[in-house]
Amino acid sequence: MKPTIILPACALLLTGCATTPAAPAAEETVELRFRPEAGATEVHSERIRTIRAGGNEQVQRTTTRYTGTALEVPEGVAYGAENVRVESDYGPPVLHELGAQAAERFQMVVSPDAEIVAFRGLDELQAGLLAWFEEQPQVEGLPPQAREQLRAVIEQVSDPEMLATHAASDFYLEVGAWHGKTLELGRWYQSEDPAHAYAATGRIPCTEGEEEARCVRLELTSAPSEAELAQARQMMAQLFAALPAGAEPGPIEIQDRFELVAEPDGLRPWRMRKVRTMESELTVQGEKQRIEVEDLRTTTFARN
Repeated sequence: MKPTIILPACALLLTGCATTPAAPAAEETVELRFRPEAGATEVHSERIRTIRAGGNEQVQRTTTRYTGTALEVPEGVAYGAENVRVESDYGPPVLHELGAQAAERFQMVVSPDAEIVAFRGLDELQAGLLAWFEEQPQVEGLPPQAREQLRAVIEQVSDPEMLATHAASDFYLEVGAWHGKTLELGRWYQSEDPAHAYAATGRIPCTEGEEEARCVRLELTSAPSEAELAQARQMMAQLFAALPAGAEPGPIEIQDRFELVAEPDGLRPWRMRKVRTMESELTVQGEKQRIEVEDLRTTTFARN
């Protein structure tokens, strides 16, 4: 069934980009088909979280590099990560190493029809990470209370259901939302389940310096799920906890925007940009002020 077209005004919800898409011909269409291939990809991802409140700004930066692997299996392809390296300017180093360990310990199995059929290694992951944590030299000297707090964090971030949900969400944005669709370039469409607006906004080169427009820019804007809303409220609550006594936070507004540069035939990604903006209004001693958290993740892919 052809997606329902909605007004192009949805494009106003998305931020501009450095590369200008080639102007599409009248009613030019693009076919998007997922074709999994075995191989390795070098991935570089940067996450920048910016917190603005009361005229002040705090920036937290994390860089992740890894080799993405795709192995042929009877069900299709198993996606995993090797040699994960995390660098960050905030938080305990042991937690960043924990994230790297978690990413290396499980695989997501996907069918040729872009369906997630299994996760491998998730059931053993949490116990393995807790054992790894106890073996770290820097952990031995920690006070008992700090040690227990870190163990609680590990149990939270290594929860199998949460990891599977996050991996499935990323796969949906990169593949599931697009596979099998034929889109008219420049037009915006709407999906009801899950609710989001999406478009193929133009053909562009896959890499900088390339002349041929082999790739297509795909854009999507959506409302967060109930689970994502709960996580966002929890994060904002941690910020509110540091506010002066008597400060009253207002409702939280959340906006998600996503952009993918990929080859239409295969949906092989080359560049990706995801940004979540969370805003709320605070009342401090009768005066209102805005608090904003922008979570930006940019990722590039280089094939071996």
